[in-house]
Amino acid sequence: MYALATVIDEVRGVFSNIGESEVMIGFFPLDSLKAIYDVTASLGFEKFDSRKFEAARGEIVSLWKKVREAVVRELPRSTPEYHDSARFDSFAGWYGKSSRRTLPLGLKERIDPNA
Repeated sequence: MYALATVIDEVRGVFSNIGESEVMIGFFPLDSLKAIYDVTASLGFEKFDSRKFEAARGEIVSLWKKVREAVVRELPRSTPEYHDSARFDSFAGWYGKSSRRTLPLGLKERIDPNA
């Protein structure tokens, strides 16, 4: 829980509150991140209940997708030049593999026509 709380605080240091001013505190733009903490905390330390765990996992995955979507939109980002994906290697077989783990020549252009 401490590690999760630390990550949330690190994210808070990167993103300012929406509507923040000298008079208003504003609100944290990534409420789903805090909700992940709450869901995790709700599991407690009592007897393990697999149904409760699976429900929490589903909720956390859903919340994470919301957080990720918001963060990706905020970051200046283009199509990746490098990757660390084992799944990509099987996909890249259609275009040729690279031992440097870079996107194969021409694939970046197929993914992102503006490249």
